[in-house]
Amino acid sequence: MSLLKLVAIALGLMGLVFLVQGLGLTASLFPSYMDNDLRWSLVGIVAMIAAVFLWQRKA
Repeated sequence: MSLLKLVAIALGLMGLVFLVQGLGLTASLFPSYMDNDLRWSLVGIVAMIAAVFLWQRKA
């Protein structure tokens, strides 16, 4: 697996965490300053979209 694919996977997972925390779904398990803040959800969505574009890119 190429380095570009690994970066895309890491970016996608980071985006998923940002999205879930921004929506407040982990507030009871892991309190964070990101809880219930839609700005972090938007950052997570953008990160996941960037991960998809990186995944499709030819190395």
